[in-house]
Amino acid sequence: MTAKRSFFTEPGEGRLWTAGFLNERFPEPVSPLGWTIIRPFLENLAVREPLRMLGIDPGPVPVTRLWFGRPYFNAELFAVLYGVFPDWLIPEDAARYFPGGDPGFRRQFSRRPRLLNLTASALTTVSGWNPPVHLADWQQFSARYRAAVGQLSAEAEALEAVPGDDGIRARLRLIREVQAWNEALLRRHRWSLLHAEAWYSLLRRAAVRLSRGEGPARAAAWVRRGDDVTCEFNRVLEAAATAHDPDVAASLRARLVVEFGHRSFSLDIARPTVAEALEDYLAAARSRLDSRGSPSFLVPRPPVWLKPLVGIARRFMGLREAQRHHWQMGLALLRRLYLGIGRRLAPTYLDLPTDVFFLTADELEAYPDLPPPAVFRVRRAEFEALRAGPDFYPEFLQGDRPLRAGAAGAAELKGIGVSPGVGIGRVRVVVRPEGLGQVGPGEVMVSPAADSAWTFVFGRLSALVLERGGQLSHASVVAREYGLPAVAGVREATRLLRDGDRVVVDGTQGLVLKC
Repeated sequence: MTAKRSFFTEPGEGRLWTAGFLNERFPEPVSPLGWTIIRPFLENLAVREPLRMLGIDPGPVPVTRLWFGRPYFNAELFAVLYGVFPDWLIPEDAARYFPGGDPGFRRQFSRRPRLLNLTASALTTVSGWNPPVHLADWQQFSARYRAAVGQLSAEAEALEAVPGDDGIRARLRLIREVQAWNEALLRRHRWSLLHAEAWYSLLRRAAVRLSRGEGPARAAAWVRRGDDVTCEFNRVLEAAATAHDPDVAASLRARLVVEFGHRSFSLDIARPTVAEALEDYLAAARSRLDSRGSPSFLVPRPPVWLKPLVGIARRFMGLREAQRHHWQMGLALLRRLYLGIGRRLAPTYLDLPTDVFFLTADELEAYPDLPPPAVFRVRRAEFEALRAGPDFYPEFLQGDRPLRAGAAGAAELKGIGVSPGVGIGRVRVVVRPEGLGQVGPGEVMVSPAADSAWTFVFGRLSALVLERGGQLSHASVVAREYGLPAVAGVREATRLLRDGDRVVVDGTQGLVLKC
């Protein structure tokens, strides 16, 4: 593929780039508006601020880029960040950020943190690094966040009657307020992710020391919660899709819209929410003919000395899904506000209200000084071509050149065991959410990645195979809740496996075998 310069393909500058965890969050090419409202948070909160806390100046180097609409991180900066971790504490998921999965890569770029900066950061971020304080802070903040989003939603509703320039400017003001709340949420979320990575990695290692063969299965069983917000959404969706009584079905549909209507298949706000595409979700959920159910794990209780570690890992595992659930409230409100602007710009400037997604956040903020209509039309045409094209998202780029690590043989594929157990079934390849309704009971779903909103099909699967992701991916967390054998990080699985292939998936060893 030739990297033609455009909004969707930025200069690679010869640097090493990693898809990191972005390849899970954005299963398709990202829209200009969707990318530009999230990019500042990724750059500042995930990379620049943490480096400055360590006393390391990242300098003016680029942090992120797009390549054919796919987002990437500067791998060298990730290496610097993880360079401060000792080998025994580095999270297991960090391996996927480095070529060949070798954490030793980070030593090439390691820089010593400055003790003075590190001490100052520790004193000013107690609510982040201290687990009990962090958990209490989240409980208080989440209530404030929900209240703020509710108030801003009411203000957005009132703006439906405000025409013209006043309506657009008022929406832009609300957008800035929503983004301020989202920034505050994500500043907490980054600490939650760090805790989840570190504590679960330590728990798995401790469990393996207790029982090498059963350790991963024990750790997965110990952190299961049963009250995960994503699993609750899946249960309500299934009940609404299969309810025969019209009154019960109507009540469940209403609950879906009220409690979960803000959720979406993607972090890209160009994607419709559950409330907007409810029938599509229900149709996909209705296609399931029977249920596997979640198996009972007959594993020994953790020893007394390990129970505190189990408890803290369980708390942060659930927090990961809860925070994503909350963030999508803000994203759904942003989508609503931007579409309101789109309706006021169409048809005099935009062709359709949805063309607003082909402008950037800064371009819209500069209203009324918008770029010529040719700008969004060119982007729209390129975006549609990228979406219609193949799902080609290399893990690493050297400049503009994909680095291929070499897939395993077609008879045996190797990845990361993220949810233990063994599953056998026929393959169903799903590369876009529209294909979820085709997944049948007992099948093995093979996908590039599976975000939270994909997981309502997990109850019908015998196993899950993903090209991307790690232990703390949303799909991995939910798969463990379902007791669903799952392997992630299986390179080119959607190319090497075809619909109807019979496979054995070993979620403990990270193996996929054709049989």
